[in-house]
Amino acid sequence: NAAWWDDRESGGVYAGFPDVFSPSFEKNCDRMAGRGVRPDDTLLAGYFLHNEPQWGHGRVNLAQRALVSRSAPYTTARLRKWLGVRGRKAAVASDLEAMQDLMLEKYFSVVCSAMRRHDPNHLLLGVRYAAVPPKCLIAPMRHMDVVTLNNYEPVPNPGLMSNLHRLTGKPLLIGEFHFGAVDRGMRFYGLQGVATQADRA
Repeated sequence: NAAWWDDRESGGVYAGFPDVFSPSFEKNCDRMAGRGVRPDDTLLAGYFLHNEPQWGHGRVNLAQRALVSRSAPYTTARLRKWLGVRGRKAAVASDLEAMQDLMLEKYFSVVCSAMRRHDPNHLLLGVRYAAVPPKCLIAPMRHMDVVTLNNYEPVPNPGLMSNLHRLTGKPLLIGEFHFGAVDRGMRFYGLQGVATQADRA
């Protein structure tokens, strides 16, 4: 549940990505995981930890945003220290990629550790990527038990699925798919259309 981990009030670094190096982030994750898990539920397979994170599309570098953010002081300070140790006054592209990896690793390690601490009995089912996950989010998936993505192709791309499994070493789960038909009910195909209810089946 993104509302457990992300900073919806201030917006965080970008699109709710929180100040992951703040002590309050770890405390909040621990508190919310403790409230939300059901470790003794025998009908529960596991937990989705997010759904199509807006900050996870890969088009915006989180470290670049963090360096100028006023909403994530601990992360900003941590990244500036990272640069200082390397004698940098300004970040180059490779620095931004490395620092973003640092932020994402911190996010997922803290969130997943909190969940496992409060519920060691159920699976961590990933974050339900929208379509293809960006490169920066592949490595942190080692903290999950399953990698999930939402896929609306008529037939999931076998090359994509095989490559994602190879990169993560995890089983894959399609969290959403959809085929609308207009032969009855609402006359709207939705995201993917087929002719009849029989075609949907």
